[in-house]
Parts: sequence; structure tokens; C-alpha cells
Amino acid sequence: MSNLSTDSQLARKNVLIIVPSVSHFDAISTSVRHTWEALEAMPGVDVKIMSWRCDLTELPWISAGDLSDLLLDDTFLKANLIIYHFGVHVNLFDAMVMGNGHGKQAVFFHNVTPARFLPEQSQDLIAASLRQIENFRRVDEIWPVSQINAEELYQRDFDPSRVHVIPLAVDTPALAPLADKDVKPLELVFVGRIVRSKGVLDLIAAMKQLSGRVTHPVRLRIVGNLEWSDTDYLAEVKAAIAGSGLAPSIELVGTASDEELQRIYHQSHILAIPSYHEGFCKPVIEALRGGLIPVGYAAYNLPHIAGGFGKLVPPGDIDALADALATLINALPQAFAAPEAPLLPLDRGATSLTLFDAASKTYVDRFTLSQFMRAVTERVRLLLDQ
Repeated sequence: MSNLSTDSQLARKNVLIIVPSVSHFDAISTSVRHTWEALEAMPGVDVKIMSWRCDLTELPWISAGDLSDLLLDDTFLKANLIIYHFGVHVNLFDAMVMGNGHGKQAVFFHNVTPARFLPEQSQDLIAASLRQIENFRRVDEIWPVSQINAEELYQRDFDPSRVHVIPLAVDTPALAPLADKDVKPLELVFVGRIVRSKGVLDLIAAMKQLSGRVTHPVRLRIVGNLEWSDTDYLAEVKAAIAGSGLAPSIELVGTASDEELQRIYHQSHILAIPSYHEGFCKPVIEALRGGLIPVGYAAYNLPHIAGGFGKLVPPGDIDALADALATLINALPQAFAAPEAPLLPLDRGATSLTLFDAASKTYVDRFTLSQFMRAVTERVRLLLDQ
């Protein structure tokens, strides 16, 4: 019988989640909360989170010191399973090398943004992050959040039998059909950190090319957590908006609450996502849930996560990005006028508005919280029962 089949004190298992920080409006932090929810629902499991910062007060958080403090911490030493959420180098992740001497270890691999897309001052950090991936060889299982992340591990000669893809859960915004939206004006939105790798300047340059090519009024809103954005790049984005001649139709929203972001999704028609690198890209699934069509670069995980329901072009090709935006902007009013006709030029082929709404909602069912919790629970049970 499984050790987890009884709720007795003798059978209880201690699970520790280690992550540098847990904050609002952050994809890794949200996945930490979802991991905690999955473990909290398991009988016979006590779960704690150890980090340097935790803004989500509902979570059972323990403040972490440095690596030496962690290795001597009673919660760490008693853990039957230690789960790391890795996205960038911190010394806490060096605990993987030795563990606590008895507990199993697993790591969620959220991937690392390549150095070429980041400012000079980030180069050493990225190099250290790529080196720290080698620590994964000492854990029992690796849980990449996308198949493309798993492929990177295979390229590094990690044992495929220890790699198990667990896609992130995306449970917001509330499901909404594209067909029910008002098309005057057509609303575009970018959602993500305002950093060079997200291609925000490319998007503004593409917007400038739309003049005279679209017959429908268009507005763009740029939504991004300013705390985690690059201040120098943000200044460039503000200057580009001011110098574009499009300032009245481009709004830099900045950080948005969950409620405000849902409202923006439900008002918008196109997610503009000209990112150069995405290990998962939650905004694409959020957009499909909210009735938006993703348009952007076919970079890293974006073609996989979009599932054919967007229109993606080669990374860095601003002219192609402008063409894709113009083509879809001009097609949308026609699609609204004839929702059963295949008038949306998507990567999956010409698609009707009605079919887009139905098929995209079926697709996003793969990323529900229940699916994530089921996958985590399965892996955790197997590890704790070994």
C-alpha cells in the first residue's frame, strides 16, 4: 500500500518548494502557487515554501538565508521531497548538488533567456545560470514546462527517463469568445515584461508601418510588470512611442492588476507577441482563453504554444510582423461580418471566426489547473513512494 494512502502522523511526508522569490504578476511565482495547491490537496503531505521573498501571504512561507543557512535548516533537512523552480541562477539552487542526504529532489525547468537578448550587465548572470543547469544531473526528476525545454535538456545529454514535461497551468482570464467583441476600434495588446527579448521596440516599429495599410481604427496597449522590466529598455520604449507619431493610439499601461488584465483581454482582439525567446509563454494561452489571436515571432516555444491559432513570422523580421498584423487587422471585420466563412488567415490555415472560438477553447483545456495538479500529483506520488 502507498505510504500516502493514510493520513496518519507516521505516514506524513514533508515537501519543500525552493524558489528565489514569489511575487505578484510573475509566471514562475504563479506556478509555485499552483504547485503548492496541488501538494496541499494531497493527503498525508505537509508542504512549505522557502524563498527570499514572498508577496503571496496565503502561502506557508519560510524566509531563506544563503546556501549555508538552507543546508542547515530543519525544514530542508526533514524534507522527503525538495522541489525547485529554476529560471535563473541563485545560490540556493546549488543545494541540488548534495540535497539533504535522504529526500528525493525534482526541479521545474522554466528555461533561461539567452544572453544575446539581454543587456551587458546581465551577461555574467546568464552564464552562471546556464552552468547551474548542470546541477540538474544530481536530482531525481526534471520537469520542463514545455516540450521545447525538454529538447534543450536532451541536447545537453540529460537522461530522457528522468525528464517529464509538466505544462504550466493557465486559469485566467475567464473564457470569452472573440465573436462577441466590438470591433470598433480593433484592440491590440502586448503582455509581458518590458525587456529587449520581448521585442517591444519591434512592435512599435511594426505599428508605424500600418499607416495607410489598414482601413479600421487600431489601438495598442502595452501591459507589463514594471518591477521586473529593464529600466533602460523601458525608457527606449517610451521614447519610441513619443517619436512614432502614434502616441494617441499606443498606451503604456505598465503593471496591471488581475482584474484589469482580464478586462483588457476581454476587450482586445489581437495579442502582439514579438518575443525572441519564450520557454513557455503564458500570455498566449491567456489570450486564447480571452478570445484573442496571437500575432508575433515564431521563436522558441511560441509556435508550439500557439497551436496554429496565431499568425507567426520569422524572429526579427519587422516588415513581416507588420504584414501579419495588417493582414489580420483587415481580415477581422470581414470575419465578424461572416463568422461561418474561413476568413481568418491563421497558421493552421484559413479559419472561420466560429471555428476559431470553438477549437481554441478546446485547445486551452490542455493547460487547466486541474491538468497541472494531476500531473504534479502523479510525479510526487511516484517519488515519495520510492
